[in-house]
Amino acid sequence: MIVIMSFLTSSIRRYLWETKKREVSFLKVIRHFQAKSSKIMELIVKPVSFADFLLDEFLETCRLCVMDLRKRLSTAQKIRIQVSEIVLA
Repeated sequence: MIVIMSFLTSSIRRYLWETKKREVSFLKVIRHFQAKSSKIMELIVKPVSFADFLLDEFLETCRLCVMDLRKRLSTAQKIRIQVSEIVLA
């Protein structure tokens, strides 16, 4: 489960940032996959069904596990700004 969550979380983070400029909450992802763990363990031995399930869960997680909007910038956003300023300089 840890490997699956880690693998999907990095893809979800990249997808949400590139499409919506939003960040994913890792804690929400963990809770989401904990709730789905019995289904994951059931399908893991069926490659085609498991792949279909992971795609559906990827999209659902992108929808449900977005961080709430905040008035201040997150640490990740501050780092991205600093890196882009360094690259442009």
